[in-house]
Amino acid sequence: MRRLSILFILVAFVFVGYSQDTPVKKVMLVDKFTRASKVSENYANMLRNAIISGIENTGQITVIDVNSEEALKLEAERRAAESAISDATARTEMMTTKGAQLIMTGDITEMSGIKKKFDDGSIYYDGLINFSLKVTNASDGTVKASKNFTYSGLNAKTGSTPQDAVLNTTDYIKISMRKFVRDNFPLEATVLSIEKINKKKEAEIVYINCGSSFGIDKGHTFDVKVEREVAGKTVQPIVGKLKVTEVHGEDMALAKVVKGGSEIKKAFDEGRKIILIHTGGSALKGIGEGVGAFFK
Repeated sequence: MRRLSILFILVAFVFVGYSQDTPVKKVMLVDKFTRASKVSENYANMLRNAIISGIENTGQITVIDVNSEEALKLEAERRAAESAISDATARTEMMTTKGAQLIMTGDITEMSGIKKKFDDGSIYYDGLINFSLKVTNASDGTVKASKNFTYSGLNAKTGSTPQDAVLNTTDYIKISMRKFVRDNFPLEATVLSIEKINKKKEAEIVYINCGSSFGIDKGHTFDVKVEREVAGKTVQPIVGKLKVTEVHGEDMALAKVVKGGSEIKKAFDEGRKIILIHTGGSALKGIGEGVGAFFK
């Protein structure tokens, strides 16, 4: 039975190299957004800040805000380079030197409060927000993700003023960013050790190499992929599923094997590459996501 204790794992980190066993967070630079003339600058900044907050809250992407002090220096450097003033490629290269692997841009077309009446005649407002996001590869400009977002009716919130309705609706946007990140830039981890094997000689409890610093919490789930060669091609079929039961620090968690214990044990023993794809949070958080994104 193959089993590694936590102590052995930590010692291995020292000799093999900690970074090898820790997932690397992608770095995303959030550029300035464009907006329709009817969308105020204050509203646009409110939306952009909600998007940034939602992405940061995942714990899985490092965000660089182009409006931050460091990024402003980047812009100053860009403008100081005469060839870069109108050269998008040069600008992208400069962003890349700051460590950005991904660049997010956005276009805001609607942010308003729609006047409504209750049965008793009193007035309230429904939030209405429309925008699109595009994420490109900083090195070559290829599009990695693109999505239109609409928040209205059941997928929005209300307020006593148009401003309150818009502000309250941004709460749903923060939730939607969690799904946007998970769908397009999922955290990839791996199995550090098999902690427990059941009577069928299947993996039952495993240690994985991500924890609180990646936003991982009890109840989070992962799909398990195993890399193998088929007809001369490398494939990564999903063979199982894990559910986190305990978080043991910033970069380690204990997970129960929900499905695929035999395949996981076999792959681990054979030294095959095991890839864990983060698929979601706890049941409670999942319900919260559904409220804000189901009707979108």
